[in-house]
Amino acid sequence: MDFAKNLAQKQSVVLAFTSTAVAAFLVSLWWWKSGCRMTTKRSTRKPESVKPCEWKIFGHVTGVKLYPLKSGHEVDLSDAEATLIGLKSGYLRDRFFIIYDEKGNFVTGRKYSKMVQIRVSAPDAGCYCFNAPGCSQLIVKVPEEPKERENRKFKCRLWNEKVCGIDTGDEAARWISQLLLNQSEGLRIGFYVPEFGVERRVSHFNQIYQSLTTEDTGAFSDLSAFLLIAEDSVAELNTRLDESDQVSCANFRPNLIVKFVDGGKPFDEDNWEWIRIGNEKGPIFRNVKPCTRCIFTTVDPEKGIRNEHKEPLETLKTYRKLTDPEALRLEGTAPVMGINLGLYVEGTVHVGDPVYVGKPLP
Repeated sequence: MDFAKNLAQKQSVVLAFTSTAVAAFLVSLWWWKSGCRMTTKRSTRKPESVKPCEWKIFGHVTGVKLYPLKSGHEVDLSDAEATLIGLKSGYLRDRFFIIYDEKGNFVTGRKYSKMVQIRVSAPDAGCYCFNAPGCSQLIVKVPEEPKERENRKFKCRLWNEKVCGIDTGDEAARWISQLLLNQSEGLRIGFYVPEFGVERRVSHFNQIYQSLTTEDTGAFSDLSAFLLIAEDSVAELNTRLDESDQVSCANFRPNLIVKFVDGGKPFDEDNWEWIRIGNEKGPIFRNVKPCTRCIFTTVDPEKGIRNEHKEPLETLKTYRKLTDPEALRLEGTAPVMGINLGLYVEGTVHVGDPVYVGKPLP
């Protein structure tokens, strides 16, 4: 009898353990497939992860830009904090808002060029004002209570990945649908929150660009949290364009604009690896990938109208394509302009700061 009793107890323990393990596996699988694993972004990088470098000044910062809405209008700043998930100024953060459709696909200015005219401001914590030509102002209030945030969670596809955040409500949905679709529904606005942060996958890019990691991807950015472009490179491009087709740095939607000191040449930034802005305590970035370009570069950043000659994209295609065969197989024939950056040391960037480039020591 004692033997039978002990055997039954052991079988019960094994069954309970197995059931728990199966349940845990199913929950993990569900989170994986949902694309919304609870992975709040926290940097594991340490300042000592920056390679020892010989630093040389290459230019100065002439522009600091933040885009609260993905594909929306820029906010021009004199300074901003460089954080793991992008630039921050007051209550505004870079690309924390995203527009998505009823099928769960993100939408951008590539399709709706008028999006570049949407301006977002933040008069108070958790309160955001949206303005666009011909529309009344939209006020969005983001909930702070965890339960309410959970109840308003949304998921959408950003390229081949699923991202999460808070849906901003029906009034915001009507406002953006009316603006872009001229109807009362069809689009919605989402807001990024760190507790729903998703570790976006970069393994396919990392095969070619080995310095790119999941820590570089930002909030709702296409690829990385920071994009740098040089005035000198845009000026060189303009020498190849008719006067009516010439562009500004704004066409490329950078976060950081630099101008080279004497001796700098257009597209020098392509070959930079480590970049420090400001003094020895300033933020340090790493060049993780050239930025491939699409039809969005042809949209006038103020008027929201596409260039009829598809410039500057057509000209860029003639001389700014990737040359590495492996990169071409991965990314196709899209031209490149500017560089995607990953952040290694946080800090504040200011207009006027010197820009140092680090050459790793042997």
